[in-house]
Amino acid sequence: MLFTDARFFPAKKLALCKLWIRKEYFPTSSPLFHLILLNGLKKRLASNPQLTEPTKATVIRPTNKNLQKLDPKLHIVAATAIIVKDNKFLIAKRASWEKAFPDKWTVPGGKLKFGEYKLERIASGFPQQYNVVDWLVRKEVQEEVGLEIKKPFYLCDLVFVRPDGFPVVTLSYWAHYKSGKVKLSKEMTDHAWVTVKEAKKYDLIDGIWDELKMVDSILKKS
Repeated sequence: MLFTDARFFPAKKLALCKLWIRKEYFPTSSPLFHLILLNGLKKRLASNPQLTEPTKATVIRPTNKNLQKLDPKLHIVAATAIIVKDNKFLIAKRASWEKAFPDKWTVPGGKLKFGEYKLERIASGFPQQYNVVDWLVRKEVQEEVGLEIKKPFYLCDLVFVRPDGFPVVTLSYWAHYKSGKVKLSKEMTDHAWVTVKEAKKYDLIDGIWDELKMVDSILKKS
C-alpha cells in the first residue's frame, strides 16, 4: 500500500505532477488509500490556488514489504491527552527519530499495544475488557510526561497514514492536571505550558492547535 497522507505529500511535488490514480500503483486493493490520496491532494490544491495542475505522476512506495499483506481493516489505535493546568495546555516536542511527525510539537499520547492492558472485566466469564482508552490515556501521560491527570474526557477522533504506510486511528481526549512534575520520556525533547494564543508560535502537528481551541472553548463555557 502507498503512504498517501496529504500532510506528508510536499506541495512542490503537487505542482510538478499530475494525479493518475490507477490500481496498478497500489499493492493492495483497498479503496481507503485511494480516497485519502485523492481527497488530500484536492484539499491542498483548493487551499493554494497558486499551484498549477500537475503534469507527472509521482508514487511513494513503502519500505516495508509486509504492508502488501496487511489486512486493510487493521489499524493502529492511539490516544492523546490535552492536559489543562491554570488555563494553560501542555505541549511537547517529538524526537527527530520518530517515524511520524519528527521534531513536531504535539500533546502526550501513545499507541494501544496488545497484551499490555490488564483491566477488570465487567462480570466474571466475560472475555472483553472495558475502559481501555481511559487506561491508555492515563498510562501514556504518565510515561511520556510524568504527570497524573484527572478523568479524561473525549474530544474528537481522526485517522492518518504514517510514512511507513500503517493507518492510525487516534482518539483525542482532554483532562485537568492532577499531580506531578513534568519529566519527559526519550520520545520527547522539550515541553511548554501555553495558552491557545501562545501555541500558535510553535511548529505543531496539523490539527493540534484546533484541538486546543476546542478545549479552550469548552472551558470557557463551563
